[in-house]
Amino acid sequence: MILNVTNSKTIAKLAGSPYFEDWPGTQIQLFIQFGIKAFGEIVNAVRVRPFKPRISQPKPINCSECGSVIGAFGKMTAEQMVKYTTDKYGKALCAECAKKKADEVKADEESETNEEGLDENN
Repeated sequence: MILNVTNSKTIAKLAGSPYFEDWPGTQIQLFIQFGIKAFGEIVNAVRVRPFKPRISQPKPINCSECGSVIGAFGKMTAEQMVKYTTDKYGKALCAECAKKKADEVKADEESETNEEGLDENN
């Protein structure tokens, strides 16, 4: 985006520095301002809001087993972990507890297979 003087001054205030080298990482919010006089005409203009955007952070979710905060694991975000473990095991689990639960399920399946094999032989 090419900045005009108005938007540059607004970003400088938000970033706390007049030097554009200090601006990376500064979050801004854009909006359309209607009825601006420019170049002898009345036009609409893109402007930078003069305050930082409010970004709500997702509330952390605790593991149903150990109580620790569920975090990202592998390529999954924390939210994806909660959805995956809730769908698969019926409760929100951290990666460590999910691994334990998966091992339990696998052991249960193996014991059922072994019992079925014994029943067929008798």
